[in-house]
Amino acid sequence: MSNKGPSEVQLALNDVMSLNGMKRYLIINEDGVPLKWYGPPSFTYTEVVRCAAHFLHFARKAQQYYEESLVPGQSLTTIRLRTKDNDIMIAPGEHVIFIAFQEVSQPDAKEDEAKKEE
Repeated sequence: MSNKGPSEVQLALNDVMSLNGMKRYLIINEDGVPLKWYGPPSFTYTEVVRCAAHFLHFARKAQQYYEESLVPGQSLTTIRLRTKDNDIMIAPGEHVIFIAFQEVSQPDAKEDEAKKEE
């Protein structure tokens, strides 16, 4: 049987990465092993493994707290973190965790001044 094109996963990744400001993504399994990633050359394998370990621990703790304390009986579908430079979207699944990094667009200095004058 021949391959008839990109998989559904690759099509979904292409859609996500086509969004404005998307910089990199990381897909890790339930043990924290990086399965697939994309990013700038500075996103080395060492950086990928370190990032995977941090987000695996965070996603598990957030999922546990959400399902046991905040909304018992419902599962956590997404987590969104905002830093000064990035929006980080984390989507824990049954066997994998998807993490995407999107650049935060900085407002223009002129817009800030106009808001202050009002």
